[in-house]
Amino acid sequence: MRGNLADLAATGIASEPTLRKWIAAEPDQPWIVKRGSNGDAYEIDIPGAIAAFQAQEEAKAEAARARAD
Repeated sequence: MRGNLADLAATGIASEPTLRKWIAAEPDQPWIVKRGSNGDAYEIDIPGAIAAFQAQEEAKAEAARARAD
């Protein structure tokens, strides 16, 4: 399923500003089908983006657990 940034934010994984920061920090994501620009929305592979975001969050949690040990 493809959608735009608002569709991805509507899944509840993160807000649009957070997603924009993530894209800015890591612009070459495979789930970005088409980059957005002024007046032209992003085209995003929604399931791919959700999986990538969850993997990133899990990696952060694992790193935090490793630091705590």
